[in-house]
Amino acid sequence: MADVKSISWAILPNNAPSFLLDWELTLKCNLDCSYCLEGPNGYHDRKGKHPPVTECLDTLDFMYQYVDRYMMQKKPNQRKVVLNVYGGEALFHPDIIEVLEAAKTKHEHYRDRWHLTITTTTNGIINKSIWQKIIPLIDEFTISYHAETLPKQEKLFYDNLLEAHQSDSRVKCVVMMHDTLWENSMACVEFCKEHGINYIAKPFDNIDRSYSEEQFQYFKEQWGVESPTNGQTVSICNGRACCGGRTMSLNNDLKSRVNYIPKQNFEGWSCSVNWFFLHVKQSTGEIFFNKDCRMTLENTVGPIGHLRDTAQVLETLDSQLSTKMPTITCAKKLCLCGICAPKAADKDDYKDLLARTLTDVNILEIK
Repeated sequence: MADVKSISWAILPNNAPSFLLDWELTLKCNLDCSYCLEGPNGYHDRKGKHPPVTECLDTLDFMYQYVDRYMMQKKPNQRKVVLNVYGGEALFHPDIIEVLEAAKTKHEHYRDRWHLTITTTTNGIINKSIWQKIIPLIDEFTISYHAETLPKQEKLFYDNLLEAHQSDSRVKCVVMMHDTLWENSMACVEFCKEHGINYIAKPFDNIDRSYSEEQFQYFKEQWGVESPTNGQTVSICNGRACCGGRTMSLNNDLKSRVNYIPKQNFEGWSCSVNWFFLHVKQSTGEIFFNKDCRMTLENTVGPIGHLRDTAQVLETLDSQLSTKMPTITCAKKLCLCGICAPKAADKDDYKDLLARTLTDVNILEIK
């Protein structure tokens, strides 16, 4: 595979880019997986409290106002928004039905401006009576399989996965491929194949975990990568696929089609992650462009604002869009989520990539 100098989404009928409102509704979770960091700064927190529903509804208002400003800068066929409600375990929130209903009703104001898809990333281990009320409120489920579950939890997972698959909602199963419970993970893959459920076999992003040569070869076969790994034990740091399964193109070649990027370090590259992501942590109030890279327009790593001051976040965005929107210069050595956001080592290449998305590429300030 040639050296990677730029990355963008491949132009395919079912591969149109969208803006991901990535909403971490709560940190509380009904699982405690060993690979999921616990605590207020982690991915789940069993000791914390669920955020109050009134604050959650205010956050919905902010996110819709925020993304509406970005949508008006994009070409009409790319004004598509995905609201991903997750946690922790978002469906574990006691007011989840009210939150999901509000997500639909509050979008009515914007329905003629941009399309909304409501998704949830869930472990699927939800009481059946609640699950049946949730299904009609979700357009697309991403249901993740975790091998470190109790037998009763695993049965509930499979029952709920199948029920969602048989509904009108779209369903994708993300099978977290456990390095030491590999057979359990492969059993879930086989279940998905048997029932015609779309699935992604996903490796851990944890940099302190690695896969055997045989296990990593399985991933490479899924990604369509033929090059050998020379017998080495390989970590995800060597490269990755888009976690949403998106097909990518490399080096401004719109005809190229790849599912795996053999690169994770884009330090110094121009990146458009702010044009495709917003990450809101309801429990802490922090607002980021992206949950993993957390880059800012000042080329630092950190939040871009706080939920207690959303008016300032919107005011700043209005000012940038009315003058010149600064471009992020990556300062990270590991990309993880956000790898699918168009990015390039060369500034002219970056401008060409964004010209496919924006109505006026001159809005960009590229230093």
